Amino acid sequence: MKKGALAIRYAKALFDAAQEHQKTAEIYNELNILAAQLETNPGFHQLIMDKSIGAQRKKDFIAAALGDHISSLTRNFFYIIFDKNREYLIPEAAAAFNDLWQTHQGIMPAQLITAKPIDPDIEAQLVDALKKAFAKQVVFEHNIDPSLLGGAIITIDDLTIDGSLKGRLQRMRKELTN
Repeated sequence: MKKGALAIRYAKALFDAAQEHQKTAEIYNELNILAAQLETNPGFHQLIMDKSIGAQRKKDFIAAALGDHISSLTRNFFYIIFDKNREYLIPEAAAAFNDLWQTHQGIMPAQLITAKPIDPDIEAQLVDALKKAFAKQVVFEHNIDPSLLGGAIITIDDLTIDGSLKGRLQRMRKELTN
């Protein structure tokens, strides 16, 4: 997800406050749970994102529904978002916070696309090789794309390693037609 500058600023402010209170992991978990609820729970999404519902009503809902289940930092983050009428930033800010947290933890997210589910031993070997290459812990988001036919595509930051059969065939076709 592409993150805008405003969402990144909100995430950075929350991350700094979380670091100051030594609650980065707690906030990370809370934001992921709430962002998942926004994505999967239509009623929650409607209530939080509806511009016709006032900030105070949304604050009251968060306080009543989540109460002691979220930290005061996360609750205040939502309150500020509601006061500024910027609810639309919540998914982006949560993703930006995740990026900050993962960087702080020395984690490098990567995308692994294969034609079919990959053997866990092979995935572990890939993780180990990439850990050595990048000197960071690599965590895969694994996706299945049967059109690859075989092999895999790994994307880390701006680097894409295409070891798929589909990619090889396309490169071969290009070489043969030039």
